[in-house]
Amino acid sequence: MIPPAPEGEPTPRLGLLGGLGIAGTGEGARAILAQPKRLAVLVWIALRRPGGFVRRDELIGTFWGGSDEARARAALRQALRFLRQKLGGDAVVNRGSGDVGVGEGLTVDAADLHAALARGDDRAALELWRGELMPGFLLDDSPAFDDWLETERRRLRAGVAGAAVRT
Repeated sequence: MIPPAPEGEPTPRLGLLGGLGIAGTGEGARAILAQPKRLAVLVWIALRRPGGFVRRDELIGTFWGGSDEARARAALRQALRFLRQKLGGDAVVNRGSGDVGVGEGLTVDAADLHAALARGDDRAALELWRGELMPGFLLDDSPAFDDWLETERRRLRAGVAGAAVRT
């Protein structure tokens, strides 16, 4: 369970460290958490390049690589529409027609941890660490996502361990 978003912080807030949760979305959280592939798409967008954008083609290849192109593009459009409906229109944003990223309408604890580690703020990184990234989460039909998630888990653990040693 993630802590509620602090006062004044934009909501909703996606919690991926030590468990899965979404604060500030009401019933939308339950709907997102009940659909693992759409949740994984959101996580990929938020963490693949924290603070940046991912290509739609990359999302299609990762999550719908076995589908024909028209069907895969339609599935991605539906997933993004669903996420925007549940989180608000400024949570998942486009840059041109080919890139997707997290907008100002969503905060993500793991992205905040990445940012703290990148700027060398060890104290903030340790405060943000609540445990393993998406513990126990697997996406049966996307081995590329599962491989990336395991690599990301190791990278965050190593970053936090380094922060602990330095403090």
